[in-house]
Amino acid sequence: MIFVEMSRGEAHGDGKWAFGSALFSPSRKLGGNGQPRGRWPYWENLLAVRAEDVILHLKLDGPHSAFVGCSIAASDGYRTRESPSNPNKIKHPGLLYRVDLKEYRPFPSKILLSDLFQRHDQFLREYFQRKSKPKDLFYVVQSNRLQCLNGAYLSCMDDELFQLLFGDFLEATGQQAAPTKVETGEVLRQGKARSGQAAFARKIKEIYGCRCCFPGCEIDDERFLVAAHIARWADSPQMRGELGNGLCLCVLHDKAFELGEFTLDQNLRVFVRADTRTKEGAVASQLSGRHGSQIRTALMGVVPNDVALHAHWERVGLDPLEPQPPHA
Repeated sequence: MIFVEMSRGEAHGDGKWAFGSALFSPSRKLGGNGQPRGRWPYWENLLAVRAEDVILHLKLDGPHSAFVGCSIAASDGYRTRESPSNPNKIKHPGLLYRVDLKEYRPFPSKILLSDLFQRHDQFLREYFQRKSKPKDLFYVVQSNRLQCLNGAYLSCMDDELFQLLFGDFLEATGQQAAPTKVETGEVLRQGKARSGQAAFARKIKEIYGCRCCFPGCEIDDERFLVAAHIARWADSPQMRGELGNGLCLCVLHDKAFELGEFTLDQNLRVFVRADTRTKEGAVASQLSGRHGSQIRTALMGVVPNDVALHAHWERVGLDPLEPQPPHA
């Protein structure tokens, strides 16, 4: 998922609450008597953020308002009673919503909002009219013009809107485009890819019942589960996002799979490396004990892709179809 944080940048907070380090908001709006009186959907959106989601940062500065960078969510959205050390940074101390951020990357060239509105005026108006919940957007059509929606602190951005706004940057390559535009496009492409990885991970965990698929493993705590790519994301762009290129594994079995301590044969049985089966130690013993056992299958009829499995065999130097040495 991609979210848009709309803030005034440096006035965002201090220390670990600073711009690019965290998202945070009150949990309730205040009434005239200073008492909490209701929720605000653009604050509630913080609780919809999941770790590895992408955050685009829109800094408000009048005619100079611009998208200035992106971050990755380091945590799911959560409630907290902590707050910035400077009480002037937030109007309603008490229970806050917060998302921890990591890997803030400024765009080499800021993307002026006025330019985006001018270039894509008609399409943004049409998109706004088609949107079933326009209140989820960071902008609004008001007085017959496009403008930021006051108070829309955190909003969602789907693939269509992302492409609509930033397609020119994503397509900027080579010597015909300004170097800063090409570099900004690369940051956006990487952010978009990261968003796809996060969505892939959530779906893989869902179809495997949020449980490690390695036979006999009982790990079902999402904090210790990984959506492992069979054919690596970087090596096989044509299979990115394909559910048949994923396995839900606990952190131990994911590491063992990544290192090539085991793979899966064409019948989805665990195939442990021959020399691992002769080793001593807890990990080798645990893996070897399941050699030849079939993994737990996923829901929705999704099975590991044969092309992805062959790519894993080649990468880690294992081929379950080859004759095995006598001790194997």
